[in-house]
Amino acid sequence: MATLTHEFTLREYRNMVTEETCRYCGKQLPQEVSHYPHPQGWPVARMVGLHWLYLHCACDYDWALWKLGVPRILAAEETQ
Repeated sequence: MATLTHEFTLREYRNMVTEETCRYCGKQLPQEVSHYPHPQGWPVARMVGLHWLYLHCACDYDWALWKLGVPRILAAEETQ
């Protein structure tokens, strides 16, 4: 498996998203990545611990980044 060489910033994680519209409502997904501390999350540069990363759509659905093409497994390898 590939190994990350550094922790990514929220902007870098956002740039990894492979989908730009919500599968439910069709609206454009936001550019801002929302997050909260979570033991199964991603490491984020300049943040302590792991964080669950998601995009909050205007239709109120929260899209976890893994559902949008950002592999959480690769991120987890950095913490091992």
